[in-house]
Parts: sequence; structure tokens; C-alpha cells
Amino acid sequence: TDAARQRFSQAFANRLVRKTYTAIVIGKPSVVVSSSNTNNTNTNNNSCNDDCWNVIDYPIDGKPAISSWRIIDINNNTNNGLCICMLEIQPQTGRYHQIRRHLAYCLGTPIVGDAKYDGGGAIAQSLRQAADGGMFLCSNALEIPYEEGNSSMDSSIVAADDSKDNSPQQQQQQQECPTI
Repeated sequence: TDAARQRFSQAFANRLVRKTYTAIVIGKPSVVVSSSNTNNTNTNNNSCNDDCWNVIDYPIDGKPAISSWRIIDINNNTNNGLCICMLEIQPQTGRYHQIRRHLAYCLGTPIVGDAKYDGGGAIAQSLRQAADGGMFLCSNALEIPYEEGNSSMDSSIVAADDSKDNSPQQQQQQQECPTI
């Protein structure tokens, strides 16, 4: 209905919709910009629990732009020294290419397959070929508030969780992962 469409549009305009994305990026974020978890000032991303979110607060095109992010997984290929990370991102604002620009420019970790912001180096070009024209950025959850109360509708895409490998090899790869 028109009323439902209008409420839906207003929820986006008033920043009431929580959007969650997953990206596979080249490199490992080398700095923690700030943390939304005031009890955890640890800058070692490998020891963060599920509450450890980092915040990028950097304007885009002269307008405020804020993105929260955390590391989900780290894959360090010791054969070629390449480090690939999986990040979860929740943009608080909706600027043009906000996630892509924040990850590439602020964290130094462009999204795999992002020809516009990956810098065009040999590693980026090789990964673009492997991505076969795709970009490894996926919108995987929208949380939309209902009109009554504080309840919300969550449209998350749930995947099997096999990233909880705590083997010594996984831990060593995470500790040795170089930054780009």
C-alpha cells in the first residue's frame, strides 16, 4: 500500500534501517579507527569478540559518513604472502560508494574485484581476474523497524558458520597476517 511504502521510505530516510554487508578485502586493516565498545580498547583485531566493532567516521563528498566494521575471518596464504580478510560492515549513513571508499581509503583494504577503488596493482588485478568480473561485497541483512513498539523485522541471510576454527594453524595465520 502507499502508507506502507511511505513508512518504509521514511525508515530509510530517518536512518532507522540497519543494513549489514559482508566484504572480502585485500589485506588486513592495520588500524582501529575507534571502537563502539568502550570497554574494549584493544587494537588487536584477532582477540575481539562479537561486540568489538570499529568505527570509520570520515566524510565523503563533504558530508558525514560513518561505517561500523569488524573482522569476521582472516586468511593468510603463506605461499605468496597474500592476506585476505572477511569483514562485516554496517553503514550508519548512505553516501555514494561509502563502503567501498571507506574500506579502500580509510582502512587500506579494498574489496576484492573493485576495479574503481582497488588501486590497480598487480595483486588487485590478479584478484579481479579470479573474481571473474564480480565484486566481493554482499548485502546480507536488513533490519526494518515495525511501526508499533521497538520490534523489528530482520531479513538476514544465514549461512553455515565454519569460520570458528580455533586451530593453532588458524591462530598462527591470523597473527602473521601482514598489512597492506
